[in-house]
Amino acid sequence: MSFSPPPPPPVFVGEYHNIWAVEMKTYLQAHNLWSVVLADIEPLPLRANPTIAQIRLHNEDTAKKYKAMSCLQNGVSNVIFTRIMACGSPKQAWDRLKEEFQGSRESSSSSSGYKGKKLWLEKKEKEKKDVAKKKFPPCTYYKKSTHLEKYCWYRPDIQCISCKQLGHIEKVCKNKAKTQPQQQNQAKAAEDIQVQEEALDKGMFRELDTSFVSKFRNGNSEFIEAKGKGKAMICTQSGKTCTIKDPSDQVLVTVAMHNRSFILDVNQLEAKAHTTLIDESCLWHKRLGYENYNSLGLLHKMNLVEDMSKIEPENDVYEVCQLGKQTRLPFPVNKAWRAQKRLQVVHTDICRPMKTSSLNGSRYFALFIDDCTRSCWVSFLKQKSDVAYFFCKFKALALNQTNCKLKTLRSDNRTEYVSQRFQKISDEVGIQHQLTTIYTPQQNGVCERKNKTVFDMAR
Repeated sequence: MSFSPPPPPPVFVGEYHNIWAVEMKTYLQAHNLWSVVLADIEPLPLRANPTIAQIRLHNEDTAKKYKAMSCLQNGVSNVIFTRIMACGSPKQAWDRLKEEFQGSRESSSSSSGYKGKKLWLEKKEKEKKDVAKKKFPPCTYYKKSTHLEKYCWYRPDIQCISCKQLGHIEKVCKNKAKTQPQQQNQAKAAEDIQVQEEALDKGMFRELDTSFVSKFRNGNSEFIEAKGKGKAMICTQSGKTCTIKDPSDQVLVTVAMHNRSFILDVNQLEAKAHTTLIDESCLWHKRLGYENYNSLGLLHKMNLVEDMSKIEPENDVYEVCQLGKQTRLPFPVNKAWRAQKRLQVVHTDICRPMKTSSLNGSRYFALFIDDCTRSCWVSFLKQKSDVAYFFCKFKALALNQTNCKLKTLRSDNRTEYVSQRFQKISDEVGIQHQLTTIYTPQQNGVCERKNKTVFDMAR
């Protein structure tokens, strides 16, 4: 059977938007994507402990949005694509194209269409003139009959945008002429302040060429705009030397005057190294596993660590510290229910794969623990999927030895326990299968503690 790929979507080049919209709508409906364009709604989030079918359905609903967006982007030319490239959803892209290009067509239209459009415009203008000549009942606010009362510009319930007063609109505001000079005066004052600041800066230069415009890069890789080039005067106390200092008022270099200028040759400067003090408290805090600062200060005080700097406590709290030192509250022990009869509840769990296989080639072991007597049965597995076979053997062995039927089995949500084969075995003999909450091993703590005990016995 040959497989033919789906046809490409129709391409819109800026003309005949109505025709393209019908074709694209049919194309999206054929691919079950038109509902995503109509309603920009995100799919509902997955609930706790979802099934594989629910996860697959949720992923398909989430991907529909991007499939529809891909169809719209591939269905327009490169020039039109720049109009919708910033849209975040297919509905926004569809509405943007509809708003800009609806009714677009070729420039060469028929003369009959032009005549029909001209007659329609003339009819509309004639209706406006008839409305202007029509007389209405006298307005109670303005005392004229040229307009309806609900459209009056002097209604007492409207507010002017310009002067913020009630009783008129901005178009007929008499205070508008007063507010405009005030705004102009404020703008002029701001310009004067800016001009004065620029004049102060220009006063530092003896010669200044404002036509020179360029940019230069600082030491931190940032660019600063230069608005001119000139010669500036440097005033010194002695008049013969110029001293350069750092922000902490430390002298870096002294330059002598030569030919009315101070020439600084970096290659002839004396090499100096300035020491800096770095607080290593944070570094020692991380080295020692985010230990508290009081303990770090005690280590430094008692000289228990070589070359350890003085520790200064910090108020910053690292996210790693909070996550690593948080503890979960224990489950209440006195409220836990326990079985009163044998095989009333049986706990089961599969231990993680071992690095070294046994002589028989087994890498796993499964535990079956009776909740009443705490009797334990251990089964060695080569694969995790073998747990269903060993469960049948354990059920028959327990029934033969105790003459009691297994009523409830409690396990986690692993795949081997929720498989169809395992569920079929439980349903056939009427065993109730209880599953613990995902990521909550405390609910199956009987088997978790027994796993640790088995490990300690093996060691």
